Amino acid sequence: MNLVTDLLKENSKRNIVAIAQYILKDESKFSELITLLSSENTKIVQRASWVLSNVIDNNTLYLIEPYCDKLLKLISKQKHPAYKRNLLHIIRMLDTIPEKIQSDVLELCINTATNHQETAANRAFAIHILGKLCVIHPELINETIGIIEPLIEHNLPSIRSSAKHTIKKITKNKKIFT
Repeated sequence: MNLVTDLLKENSKRNIVAIAQYILKDESKFSELITLLSSENTKIVQRASWVLSNVIDNNTLYLIEPYCDKLLKLISKQKHPAYKRNLLHIIRMLDTIPEKIQSDVLELCINTATNHQETAANRAFAIHILGKLCVIHPELINETIGIIEPLIEHNLPSIRSSAKHTIKKITKNKKIFT
């Protein structure tokens, strides 16, 4: 299987799942997939990030940890919202966010959650990740509430729901830490 050829062949869930299954059978192909995220071809980047998200959904989070730094650096270069959505989905799935990228993830999520130009899915994922960071760093709880509480008003249901859920979760944790 040639990853580039197969990614460009068809933009369908069936194709993405097939490529993900191929990578799951041969984990040495995972680094090749990560390399494709740096491509100049937007279609390759978008589809490779979709495959990456699908691979990670199969309980293979251990594969992504060595590449978290690289993925965060790429996010500013890639303009396609699907890339960011897939990356945020992956970060949200991590049991713990690696310490070396926590400040970058915090900045990314604050900017994403509060940017009305972002897609609803990206903003909702960013809000959930902010909640995860509050579990790791309880000193961020008050600031995070101040950032996401205004998002409850005049927003799409997915953003309102994420904001309410995250506030409920972190205020529950706040009682534990005080």
